[in-house]
Amino acid sequence: GLQSHKIFLRKEVVEVRTEKTTRTHQEALASILEHLSNPVNEWGNAVPPLVVFSENEVPDLSGIVCRVVHGGAEFHDTTRIDTNGRALQTIAELSVLAPLHNPHAVSCMDAAMISFPNVPVFAAFDTSFFFNSPEAFHMYALPRELCRQYGIRRYGFHGTSHQYLTKRLAAKLRRDVNTINIVSLHLGNGASVAAVRHGRGLSCS
Repeated sequence: GLQSHKIFLRKEVVEVRTEKTTRTHQEALASILEHLSNPVNEWGNAVPPLVVFSENEVPDLSGIVCRVVHGGAEFHDTTRIDTNGRALQTIAELSVLAPLHNPHAVSCMDAAMISFPNVPVFAAFDTSFFFNSPEAFHMYALPRELCRQYGIRRYGFHGTSHQYLTKRLAAKLRRDVNTINIVSLHLGNGASVAAVRHGRGLSCS
C-alpha cells in the first residue's frame, strides 16, 4: 500500500512516498533508503539522488531520532539508545502504558541500529516535555497511596509537538524560549491542548 515517511536531510524535510508494501520496520527502512538513492518524481521519472548511500559510508547522517510516545517516569529527555542496551529494554517494558506505539518504536530503533551500526540512534519522548510539570498536574483525584502503589500518574502527550511549537514561536518572535508563555494546540493524528510557561510544559489535556 501507499506508505508515507518524512526524512530530515540537510535541515530539510523530504517526504518519501512508495507503493511498496513492507512487513517489518527493517524492510520499510530499506525501502526508504532505496527511494532516497533512486528517487522518482510524482510523474514516475527518475530525478537526481537525494543522498547516496554506500555500505561503508552514510553521508549527512549525524544521528537517527525516533519519536517514542511513552517514556514513563524513567525518561525525562532525549536519550541515546545505541550505546545503552538497558534503555531500549525499558522502552519495551513501558509498552504496557502505550501498547499501540512503543513496540513499533522499539522495532524502528532496532532496524536503525542494524542498518546503520555506526550512526548514533536516539529516542525522543512525547512525555518528557511535561516531566517536570507541577506535581498537581501529575496527580489524579485518587488516594495518594493508591497512586503510589500502582504507579498511577498523568504524563502528558504530544510533547515533541508542543515543544516544537514553543521553540518555533520563540524563533519567530526573536525571543528567548524561556520567556514564552502560551497555550498550544496539537491537532491531527490525536489532539491535545497544552499550557506552556517560561518555555516549559505546565499542563496538558
